[in-house]
Amino acid sequence: MKKHCTAVPRGAAVPLKQKSLPVSRKGKKMTEMEENLLLRASEMHARIFPCPPRNDFEHCFTREKNKLFFWFNTEDKSTHVLTADLRT
Repeated sequence: MKKHCTAVPRGAAVPLKQKSLPVSRKGKKMTEMEENLLLRASEMHARIFPCPPRNDFEHCFTREKNKLFFWFNTEDKSTHVLTADLRT
């Protein structure tokens, strides 16, 4: 049976600091920078979804050099990416 994904509606409250951060299958918590990119995406688009074959937003992040990339789909099934600089 195929697992269904839950979309995040535009402007949904994604707390930047919360007691219990989302945990991926590997037990890794979502970072604040990852949460910020998720919040930005939900503010820009009516609904966002994880990119297939991913079922969770926690698995939609990649890092290359000094950049963090957040990949997501919108209702029209188009893929989008937001980036953040990892340098401090």
